[in-house]
Parts: sequence; C-alpha cells; structure tokens
Amino acid sequence: MEDAETVVAGNNNTVTTTDHGAVEGAFGFGETALEFGNDVISVNERVTNNALSQNTALAGKIVDFSSNAIENNIEFSQELLNKNIASNANSTNAIKDLAKSLKSGSAIGANVVGAVVVVVGIGVVLLVMTRGR
Repeated sequence: MEDAETVVAGNNNTVTTTDHGAVEGAFGFGETALEFGNDVISVNERVTNNALSQNTALAGKIVDFSSNAIENNIEFSQELLNKNIASNANSTNAIKDLAKSLKSGSAIGANVVGAVVVVVGIGVVLLVMTRGR
C-alpha cells in the first residue's frame, strides 16, 4: 500500500485520496496564528508595563499632593490657633480692665455724669423752646 492509497473492502479495490494541500495549509495557518498570538502577548506586555509605570508615577504625585495638603493644613491650623489665642488674650485683658474700672467706679461715674448733663441740657433746650411759643 502506498502513501496516497487506501484499501477498501471488496475485490482488491483501491482508492486514491489527496488532501489537496489542506495539511500543509493547516500548518501554515497554525504558524501564522502562533505569530499573531506572540504579537498580541508582546503588545499586551507593553501596555501592562506602561500602565504600571503611569500608575506608579500618579501614585507618587498623589502622595506628594496629599503630603503638601496636610502640611499646609497644619500650618494654617497653627496660624489660626495663634490668632485665636491672641484674640482671647485681648478679650481677657479688656474684661479685666472693665472689671477694674467697674470696681473703682470711675468709668461708671464719668459716664453717668456725662449722660445726666446731656439729658439736662436737652430738657432745658426743650423747655425754652416750648415757653417761647
């Protein structure tokens, strides 16, 4: 029996068959598919490496931004705290001064005398104006 012949049951009948180049074509197609697969894997590897590189760079920028934001927030909070401390100290001193002046009566006395003089002056002016009519 030769390569291209097959024995068929019967009276020594032989049939000649051919693949018309199908096997050779299949091998060629397989080689092309493997090359394409290798190209896809290569491109995928480049894309993945680029994505990892970009994400690493972005993560570094985010860490730097966050660090600067925290540092600036701490500085702002410290400045605000210092201003509040100074304001509270000024308010406390003003309250102490008011308490001292109230205790001695000097502030109230001067204000009361001034208010009485103004009220009496207005009263006199009104009285003169109403009598003159």
